[in-house]
Amino acid sequence: MKKKIITNIAYLFLRLLNFTYRYRFVGLENLKMAKTKSPYRSFILASWHQNLLGGLLSQKENLKFLSGMASKSKDGEFIAQVATKLGIQVVRGSSRSNSGVDKGGKEAKDKMAEYMLKGISAALTIDGPKGPAKKTKAGALDLSRKTESLIIPYFVVGQEYWEFKSWDRFRIPKPFTKVVVYYGHPFKVEKEIKGEAFNSKAEEFNKEMEFSEKEVTDYLGRWDSLAKENPWPSF
Repeated sequence: MKKKIITNIAYLFLRLLNFTYRYRFVGLENLKMAKTKSPYRSFILASWHQNLLGGLLSQKENLKFLSGMASKSKDGEFIAQVATKLGIQVVRGSSRSNSGVDKGGKEAKDKMAEYMLKGISAALTIDGPKGPAKKTKAGALDLSRKTESLIIPYFVVGQEYWEFKSWDRFRIPKPFTKVVVYYGHPFKVEKEIKGEAFNSKAEEFNKEMEFSEKEVTDYLGRWDSLAKENPWPSF
C-alpha cells in the first residue's frame, strides 16, 4: 500500500511539473524518415541516462506508442511503476554486471523487439543503468540490427534544470522552463555487421550522440523558430 501511495504521488507530481513546461521540437523530419525507412514503421529513440525524465515527460500522450526498459532493482521497480502509469510499455531487465551476471537484459531486449515488429517504437538510455556515462552500450545497436529499424539520437534539454551528483549527472528541468526536444539524424546498423565492425559502429554512433548534444543546446537560442507540435504517431 505504501509503495502504491508513493508511486501515485510521484506520478501526480510529474504530471503537474510537465504541465508547466514549454516545449519546442527539432528534427521531426528525422522521425518521419526513420519511420518510413523501417520495415515495421518503428524506430529507436536513444538518449543518455541523464535525460531519462525529460525524455519520458516530453512524449506525453505519445508514450503509448513506445516501449522502454527498467532494471530489476528496487529503483527500477519504482521507475517501472511510475513509467507505466505515464503510459509507456515497460519491460524489465538490464545489461550484464561487471562480473558477467545476466540481469534479464536479453529477455527484455527480445520483448522490445517483439513490440517493434508490431509497430511500437523503443526508447532506451544507451549508457544505463549504471554507466559509464555517455558511452554507448551495445543494446540499442543490436536491437536496430535485429529489427532493421533506425536509431535516432534523442535529447530533451531544459534551459534551466536541477542536476544531481549521481554517476549520470541526472537532470530535472525546472518548472516553467523552456525545453527543446531534439531528434537527430537516423542511424542504422546493418544485419551483417558483427565483431570489430560492430564495435566501430558503436563508436560511430557515440560521435553522433556527442554532435547532437552540442547542437541541441544551440537550439535553445533559436526558440521562436522551432516547431510547437510533435505529431510523429500520425506520420
